[in-house]
Amino acid sequence: MNSESTNTLLAGFLFFVMGSSLASGQVQDGALDLTFGSGGKVVTPIRSGYDSGYGVVIQPDGKIIVTGESQNGTSASDYDIALVRYNPNGSLDNGFGTGGIVITPVGTGWDLSGSVVLQPDGKIVVAG
Repeated sequence: MNSESTNTLLAGFLFFVMGSSLASGQVQDGALDLTFGSGGKVVTPIRSGYDSGYGVVIQPDGKIIVTGESQNGTSASDYDIALVRYNPNGSLDNGFGTGGIVITPVGTGWDLSGSVVLQPDGKIVVAG
């Protein structure tokens, strides 16, 4: 990430992340950044059930955090908060959680995080 580019990230079902990096002054056509992931896309299954990403934040070092939910397998309505951190190239950041993934159960029902922000000190804050 640098001041000469505009970046757009989308997160969704199965932690599907797309990267688009456009040079300043160019027409913003939404073309995928083919150096990100595989063909500009990353799909990260968290568990064997339903996973979904809802919030995205980019750290100053270019790492990307996506937050959402992951079905934990105990029942169809039991989900846990999931955070995934990617390197700027779309690979998982293995220095974050377990293999780039953090799963946090809050209760016995539907736990999810719809947004994520960074504090000035770099700490990650998620909200449901």
